Amino acid sequence: MPIVAPLLGGVLETHFGWKSSFIVMGLLGVVGFVVVGVAMPETIRQRSVVPLSLGSIFVSFGQVAQNARFRAYAAMLSFAYGGFFVYIGVSSFIVQRYYGLSPVAYGLTFTLGAASFIAGTFLGRRIAHRSGLDYALGVGTALLAGGGLLLPAAMLLGPGTIPEFVIPMAVFQAGIGIVTPQGLAAAMTPFPERAGAASSLVGFLHMTTAALFLGLTGLFFGNHALLQACVIGGNGVAAFIVFLASRRLRAAV
Repeated sequence: MPIVAPLLGGVLETHFGWKSSFIVMGLLGVVGFVVVGVAMPETIRQRSVVPLSLGSIFVSFGQVAQNARFRAYAAMLSFAYGGFFVYIGVSSFIVQRYYGLSPVAYGLTFTLGAASFIAGTFLGRRIAHRSGLDYALGVGTALLAGGGLLLPAAMLLGPGTIPEFVIPMAVFQAGIGIVTPQGLAAAMTPFPERAGAASSLVGFLHMTTAALFLGLTGLFFGNHALLQACVIGGNGVAAFIVFLASRRLRAAV
């Protein structure tokens, strides 16, 4: 779906206007809701002895957040997704206005990035299986930093053609594909009895941080493609710095 959706969106915008994408997404959401309701019955047979409440949720979150290793993994994911969300938010402006490509061509560039993301997930799984989660995170954050540094440099020094944007972002998104599943798994590892709380908290943290980065980038650098690229790259470098700085902490299991 991440590969098909951008192309479909470009075709819809070209032939039916930008509102058509939201109509199609709404229809798909209704279909998904019906399918889940009909085909996915409840699998939990035993009720929890602890009643669900906001208080119990926040208590679990607090216990998870006290773990320094969890905070390190959450920071890596937050910076990784910070760069990723900024890319999602500004890439249409950069590709269509800065490089002058059509909506369909933009969909193609986004598709190439999605393919890199998927390739990264397969690569990360193989690396983690052979060398462990931590080694896979090192490779992933190194790709984030490498692609992140290459992106503004290529846009500043390159010939002004689309490969100078697409290639660094492909490297960056391969890093995202490696870091996301390995980082989530590593963040939950210290909490076998609270895996749900750890998963939801790290998800909240990296999504909220990413949305904040995107909002601030749009507010301050809305018409500056190169500065937007610097924000993407800076997040990738920050994720790698967190990985290096927390090496001793993560080793102390």
